[in-house]
Amino acid sequence: MTTNIRVAVVGDGGVGKSTLAIRFIQNEFIEEYDPTIEDIYSKEIDWNDSKIKFLVFDSAPQDEFYSYRYYSLRNQEVFLLVYSVTQKNTLNMIRDLYDRITDYVSDQNKDPFFILVGNKIDLFTKRQVPTHQAKAFADELDFGFIEISAKTGQNVNQLFFQIANAFCNRKSYIDSLQAKKKKKNCILM
Repeated sequence: MTTNIRVAVVGDGGVGKSTLAIRFIQNEFIEEYDPTIEDIYSKEIDWNDSKIKFLVFDSAPQDEFYSYRYYSLRNQEVFLLVYSVTQKNTLNMIRDLYDRITDYVSDQNKDPFFILVGNKIDLFTKRQVPTHQAKAFADELDFGFIEISAKTGQNVNQLFFQIANAFCNRKSYIDSLQAKKKKKNCILM
C-alpha cells in the first residue's frame, strides 16, 4: 500500500524553495534563479515495509502567494516554511506566512505539520541567522526544525525522512484511537 503525503514548500522569493524540491525529487541542483509560479513534483520511497509517495507543491514567493494560492493549501498535510540563513528578513517573514496559512487551514478543519527549514547552510561565511535563534523560533511555534543545503544536498533527504516518520507515527496513533473508539461502541448481547 502506498501512503501519499502532500507537502507544500513555502517562503519568500530566492530562499531556495524550488532548489529544495528539485534536490529531493531529482537529486540535482539548479544554479539559476527562475521565480516559480507553481510546480508539483512527486517521488516515491520505500519506508518501513511500505511505500510513501511525496507530492511536493512548490509555491510562488510569499508576496504572490497571498493573491491566489489559498486554494492550493486546501489539501496540504505538511508545510515546509523555508527561509535563507543568509537573509534574516526571510526568517522574520515566516510568522506572517504561518499566520495566514493557519487562518486558512483552520477554516478547513485541517491540522498540518509545520517544519521550519533553514536553507543555504553551505554559505556559512554569509550566515545572518544563527541556528539557536531559528531553533528557538521553531520551538516557540511548535514547529519541526532543520537546516539544509539544497546546493550540496546536506540534510535534504533527512528532512523528508523526518516528515515520513512523523506522518506515519501520527497516522498510526490516529488509527489506534479510531480502533479503540469502535471497540467502545460495540454492544455484546
